[in-house]
Amino acid sequence: MTRSFSDKEKKDITQQLLSRGKELFERYGLKKTSIEELTRAVGIGQGSFYIFFNSKEELFFEILDAEERELRERIAQMIFESSQTKRGFKDIITRSFYLMNENAIIKNVLADEEEYSRFFSRIPKKRLKTHLEEENEFVGSIVKQLQSSGVIKNVKPEVITGLLFGLFLLQEHKVRIGEETFPQIIDLLIDTLCDALVTQGKRNLLTGNPSYLMEE
Repeated sequence: MTRSFSDKEKKDITQQLLSRGKELFERYGLKKTSIEELTRAVGIGQGSFYIFFNSKEELFFEILDAEERELRERIAQMIFESSQTKRGFKDIITRSFYLMNENAIIKNVLADEEEYSRFFSRIPKKRLKTHLEEENEFVGSIVKQLQSSGVIKNVKPEVITGLLFGLFLLQEHKVRIGEETFPQIIDLLIDTLCDALVTQGKRNLLTGNPSYLMEE
């Protein structure tokens, strides 16, 4: 029989689960961390875990969401401090890519394609939808800001957002792409993307009036 908790205890235990859960997930990964280990770390029974989260995946997702929020703040600061040039834009994308893919929590999800799919299938659709909308809104606002200041070309923000998400998710396929050449491939892709998007780029790949351009 699971014990009852006061509102204060629930709040404290939730924070402990988030804190200790992050430590355990970073050390062992989502797959190898058990609910028994999580509950033992905060001093509650296994059955009590479900008072706070429906699954260890939901706990992991809350930690992942917090990590990504912190990264978004760091990226926004980088943009504020960057030079308004192709070099500055490339530096932002490159640093953002490695910040995301060197984060132990984010990397844990992207490291295994099968685990990636299984993990997201266990997150409530409404919660996942809100998370994705926040990501899209953040990237979209940055794109519009850079376009309004004349740094990048008049490409539809949703197209640029999709390109950036596609780039960041390549880490999931690192082994298949080739681990030895992966850094060079990413660097070339980012350079090509910047050439295509930045107004001061070396080459203008956006000639004519293709469908991904916004109407004047």
